[in-house]
Formats: sequence, structure tokens, C-alpha cells
Amino acid sequence: MDGIAMLSTEVHRSRRQMFLWLVTACAALFFCFRGPYRAIYHMGTDFASPYVAGWRFWHGVNPYPQEGFLNLWHTLGAPLSVQLNQSDSSPVYPPLTLVWMAPFCALPWHVAVVLYTVLCATLYIALLLRLGRLLPGKDLRLLLLAYGLAFSPIHAGMATANLSILGFILAAHALLSIRSSPAIAGILVALALCFKPTIGAPAAALLLFFCCWTELAWCISVTGAAAIFSYWKLHAVPGWKEVYSSNVHYLFGPHGVASYYTLADSRFDLLNLEVPLYGMTRSFLLTNLFAYGITAILFAWWAWKFIPLQRLDWAAISSLCLIALLPVYQRNYCAGFVIFAVLWALAKGKESGQARLLLLLSVCFLVPGEALLRSYSSHLPAFLLAPLWKNLLFAYDTWAIVGMIVLVLASRDSAPPSAAATK
Repeated sequence: MDGIAMLSTEVHRSRRQMFLWLVTACAALFFCFRGPYRAIYHMGTDFASPYVAGWRFWHGVNPYPQEGFLNLWHTLGAPLSVQLNQSDSSPVYPPLTLVWMAPFCALPWHVAVVLYTVLCATLYIALLLRLGRLLPGKDLRLLLLAYGLAFSPIHAGMATANLSILGFILAAHALLSIRSSPAIAGILVALALCFKPTIGAPAAALLLFFCCWTELAWCISVTGAAAIFSYWKLHAVPGWKEVYSSNVHYLFGPHGVASYYTLADSRFDLLNLEVPLYGMTRSFLLTNLFAYGITAILFAWWAWKFIPLQRLDWAAISSLCLIALLPVYQRNYCAGFVIFAVLWALAKGKESGQARLLLLLSVCFLVPGEALLRSYSSHLPAFLLAPLWKNLLFAYDTWAIVGMIVLVLASRDSAPPSAAATK
């Protein structure tokens, strides 16, 4: 009887793994089509802004004017049939970013965007495999790989060839290299900061809060060297600061085209708390008060739980990285840090109710829900389009992130300082 039971268990395990392999293969096809394919064949236009600005930077001219942007982009190889709107041709990437655009700017546009897409896809798959090695058992590793490949925010960012994706991937690889490869970790955090400051910032903060001094020294050195070089390149270029400031105001000012202080449905492409809160309150003051207040409370809770313990685990990493998404401008493709929380939940398994709830919340990131809701909003019941319900429903990803943070912080392994001696 024991032999029959063992055989039955083995058959069940084999079938389960076959099913997981099938799911992973489907997720891989989904990833290739919604991410790299769309970027390469539809020429991810988000890459145009840093590409053209970087080309100008390396040729010693003002990187930021809108004038001549489109003509230069087409001259560098972009198809004449592809046009850009004014926001796409108003670069706001800081000089630190443009320093590292050199390998791409040396290439024609179509080659550069393909290179960027292939680089991101390769590094992202490598990241999922590295994260999977932290989980016990092949089933959980396949589940994480399938989730990561089906993860909608990565598809969206990769399809537009946005630098946020590279920033996230570099930051994630850096966090996996802390302690084991301090120099690599510090350099990768510096690169993440340069490519996307709002994505690299939580990784840099973790180095500081957990006394990773070697990694932090490398990060500061590389970032400082890039800053000095960018100043040397631009100090003799007249007017670049004024044009850069004007572009930032045009995009992110109180009434800017990318401002979250708007009632247009396009605002739900953003993750930060200001978006739904402004839709509910219609007040700049209350919006900022609540957004920064909620973020401050969550950060204080995080600091109380983790800093005294000096335990840099995935509960600490995932919760701080998610908190960092809430107070500042972040588009939905910046939600890559959700994968850290999913890793934590899979590692916790059935022993944690919080982990099971977090995995349930994570399902909402497998579909481009905000785009679907906007497309079919006319078919929704009228009460769901009232300000309160609409800002709860359409900003579901923001509220899901808040819920994930609370679940991680409330879990038992997020022990308070009094339990430090037992850990």
C-alpha cells in the first residue's frame, strides 16, 4: 500500500509540474507578444526622449529643446510615419541619465531600440531565475517565473521601451547582490538611480538604513563621477537649465500634461496616491496631506519593524520599495517591485494568512485593468462612475499596493524591536 501511495503521489507531482510548465510556456508567449514584440515592431516611443536628448548631450549641444526634436529623431532613423506628441518631445531625463545613454546613442534609432528591448528582456528573465532560486522547490520557482512573465506592468513598460523597466531590473539585481558582491550591488544601484531616480531611490535607501557601507560607497562614487562628468559636458552649454526647467513644468506642473491633478481618466495610468485622493477630495491641500500622511505612517511602521533588527530580508525590501511608489509620480509600469512581495508571499506559503491574501491581491497585476476599465466604462453601472467608487475601482492597483504593504508589515516575520533578541 505504501508503494501505491508513493506512486500516486509521484504521478500527482508530475502532473502538477506539467501543468506549471504549460502555464509558464503560455506566460512566456504572452510576455514576448505584449512586451518585446510591441516594442520592436511598434518602435517604443518612450525611448525617443532619452535617445534624442542623449545624442544631443554627447554632441555637446543643449539636450532639452523641443525645437528640432522630431526632425532629429527621424534623421537618426525613426520612421517618418511615426510621430510624437509634445510631451514625448519634451525631454525631462536629468543629465545623469544622458551620460549612460552613450551606447544607445552611438547606434541608429531602430538598432538602439531593438538593443534596449533585448537587453531588458534578457536581464528581466535572468532576474526571475535568480529570484526563483530563493524559493524552496521547483513548483514555487515555476510559479514565480510564470507570474513574472505574465506581469502586466512589465509588458506595458517594455512595449513602450521606457527606461523605468531598466531602472527596476538594475535595482532588483543590485538587491540580490548585496553582501555577496558589494561592488556590483553599489554600481547597479547607481545605474538604477541614474536611469530612473524614483526607482533607484528605495534601493539606495536600503543600503543606508541597513549599513551596507561598501555598497553605498560604490553607489556614491559612481553617481558622483557621472554627475561631475555631466556638469563638465554641459557647463558651457547656454540655457540648458532654463529649458530643462520649462520642460519639467510643462509636464509635471500643477496643470501640466502629466499632472495627477486632473479628472481625466488617463490619470489612472499612475500609481501614486495623489491620483485617487484628488479625485475624491478635489482639494490640492487635502490630497497632499492624505498622500504624504499615509506614506509617512507606513514608513514609520516599516522603520519601527525593521531598522532596529538590521535584518535585510524580503519583507523589509518589498515593503519599503512599495512604499516608495506611493508619494511621487509613478506610472503603472513602475510597479515591478510587486514581484518582491510575491516572492515573499510564496516563500511564506500556507503558514501565513497575510501571504495568501497578498497573492490574491497580486492577481490584479496580471491584466491591464485600468485600460480595460477605461475602454468599457460606458458599460459600467452608473453608481460605479460616481467620484468615490470610480476612484476606488479605477485606481485598484494603487489600493492593491497599499494593501500589500499593510499585509507584509502586519505579518509575524515583520517582528517589532522587542522581538529582536529572539530572531
